[in-house]
Amino acid sequence: MRTPQLCRATYAVTARSDSACLALAGEFDIAGCAVLDEALDRAARENPGHALVLDLSRATFFDASCVAVLMRHYYRRRSEGVAIRVVNAQPRVAKVFALLGLAFLVSPQAPPGGPQSTP
Repeated sequence: MRTPQLCRATYAVTARSDSACLALAGEFDIAGCAVLDEALDRAARENPGHALVLDLSRATFFDASCVAVLMRHYYRRRSEGVAIRVVNAQPRVAKVFALLGLAFLVSPQAPPGGPQSTP
């Protein structure tokens, strides 16, 4: 995975039996939009029809530009009958979702036996 020089965002995709975990790490600002878009595309392509769980436990920043990228994928996947949810968001990251009226996407933590951060 190539990232822009100013980008401080990375990801790892882990397949599960009925879902894919996309663990994000670093700062997801305007420079990280391309990384997020690539990660979401890859997770969907490699795990068609599976729910997507975004683990944000190692994401230190997530701005509105990246939320817009996420929501584009959210609506596309939803139209295909596939769920996307966010888990383990740091308080500062969860607040961005709440301020944008998207708190419904964020679960406080992954369920037992669920995704774990491993980027």
